[in-house]
Amino acid sequence: MGEQTDGPSALPLGPAGMLTAVQVCERPCGPCPWRRDNADRVGYDNLPDYAASTIPGEPDFGQPDPGDPYAPLGVLFGCHRRTADARLCAGHLAIVGHAHPLVRLGISIGLIDPAVLVPGDDWPALYDSYAQMLAATGHTPPPDPGSARHDHHGDN
Repeated sequence: MGEQTDGPSALPLGPAGMLTAVQVCERPCGPCPWRRDNADRVGYDNLPDYAASTIPGEPDFGQPDPGDPYAPLGVLFGCHRRTADARLCAGHLAIVGHAHPLVRLGISIGLIDPAVLVPGDDWPALYDSYAQMLAATGHTPPPDPGSARHDHHGDN
């Protein structure tokens, strides 16, 4: 089983704060939590804490950080296996990357290849959502954001 990194990855900054190309895993690694075949064989006790700030719509997503001007755009989900040469998780990008502001920004300015948003034909099956992944790995899924809304049509 691969080791978990200390936390999500931030937007990569090179010398003098210049943006650099983003390194992305080519496919989900063996212990990737987004893989359906890992639900019963890989434990991720801190998965909700690790991932919450990387999932658009989650309460911890986009929390301000005085040391990171990009923090309001969220942080990126790093690969659980690759700690020496940090790369973004292929599973995360394929499932929620389309909704992540930093991924969208990275694609728009040429730092991220848009092909990462589509799982490869030879990839293992991935969960369809963050909530599905949490439930399958024994964690409580987040509430449906729509469940907190009230329909007030006709109320005067």
